[in-house]
Parts: sequence; C-alpha cells; structure tokens
Amino acid sequence: MASDIDLKRAKQGDKILRGADLFVADLSFTDLSGADLSGAILRDANLALANLTGANLSKVDLTGANFDSAVTDDANFSGANLCYADLSDWECNEYNFKDADLSLANLKDSSFRNANLSGANLSAANLSGADLRHANLRHADLRHADLRHANLRGADLFRAKMDGAKLRGVDLRGADLGGTNLRGADLSVTDLSGADLRGANLEGAIMPHEGELKSD
Repeated sequence: MASDIDLKRAKQGDKILRGADLFVADLSFTDLSGADLSGAILRDANLALANLTGANLSKVDLTGANFDSAVTDDANFSGANLCYADLSDWECNEYNFKDADLSLANLKDSSFRNANLSGANLSAANLSGADLRHANLRHADLRHADLRHANLRGADLFRAKMDGAKLRGVDLRGADLGGTNLRGADLSVTDLSGADLRGANLEGAIMPHEGELKSD
C-alpha cells in the first residue's frame, strides 16, 4: 500500500515526489501537473481524471495503473514501466517513451504520431489501428505485437525487432526498415511503397505482389 506520508504530499500538491511509494494509491482528480515523480512506484494506482500535464514520469512503475481520462500532455514517460497498461484510444503525439516498457499493453487505436519510442519494449502489445506516423521506433522491440491496420507511414523502424508481429493491412509507406527483423512476416497485404528495406531480414517473409521498394 502507498506510504501515508507520500500520499498526503501528493494530495496536497507537492511537486517533488521523486521515488515516492504510491502503490495502489487513489490519485483520481489529483493535480500532479509539473510534478517530478521520477522513479516513483505507482503500480495499480488510480490516476483517473488526474492532471499529469508536464509531469516527469521517467522510470516510474505504472504497471496496471488506471489512466482513464487523465490529462498527460507533455508528460515524460521515458524508461517508465507501463506493462499491461490499458491506454486504448490514447492521444500521446510527440510524447517521450524512450526505453519505456509497454509490453502486453493495450494501445489499440491510440495515436503516437511523432512520438519517441526508440528502444521501447512493445512486445505482444496491441497496437491494432494505432497511428504511429513518423514515430521514432529505432531499436524498438515489436516482437509478436498486433499491428494490424496500424499506420506506420514514415516511421523510423531502423533495426527494430518485428519477428512474429501481426502486420496485415499495415501502412509502411516511406518507413525506414533498414536492418529490421521481419523474418517470416506476412507482408502480402501491407503497403511498402517507398519503404527502405536495405539490410532487413526478410527470410521466409511473404512479400506484396507489387511495391516500390528501396533495396541494395
């Protein structure tokens, strides 16, 4: 359970909450805008309708946290643990998720346009229908992720791991797939027009019949 002292500080608007123990804390409707929560424990916390505008959530444990209708504009999620989080229909364009753990998260129909997801763990995440246009996914782990009908147009997927990912209907036009692992991927109904596949591992992959591809 949350530390009584840390919970009281959060409720009273204290903005310096680095490393605070807020496990299972009810922070619904709480104003945490601009707060420094780096390294805090917010596992299974209720953040419904909380104001997290500009908050530093770097390396915060947010496993199982409830973000229902929370305001997270300009929040920093770099290195945060969001494993199993339900963030479906979430607007997080241009957010910083560098090295964050989003494995097994529900990100269905969410928007990550121009977001920094470099090095992020998105393995087995549900990204079906997600908008990832021009997102930075360099070195990201997308193994076994559900990307069906996601928009990855212009995304940077350099050396991303995508083996086992569901890619049916994905828009990869103009994406950088250099060095990406697409071994065994079904790309037959995927738009790869203008995509850069130089150095990609396409062993056993099913390719589209037509496509304007860059290659060696």
